[in-house]
Amino acid sequence: MEEGLIYPFSFQLLVHHQDNLEGYDMINRLMSEYENLSNGAITSRDGSFRLVSFQCTTTPNFVQKTSYGVLWTALFEAELYI
Repeated sequence: MEEGLIYPFSFQLLVHHQDNLEGYDMINRLMSEYENLSNGAITSRDGSFRLVSFQCTTTPNFVQKTSYGVLWTALFEAELYI
């Protein structure tokens, strides 16, 4: 009866960089690294959850140009076994 459940965990990743191409490349590298995580690659320190799956739900997109540089974003969803 003490079985855990799988919960979706959605989040947005933002990359803000002075160089437009560098910001775009960085968010693509992060997306690639995250999508290649294996089952159980992320666990909590106290063992309260573990990663079941991880996927990019919205590929990198331009958000806006600011006085600092350019802002890029991507949306992700992880499934966590809790």
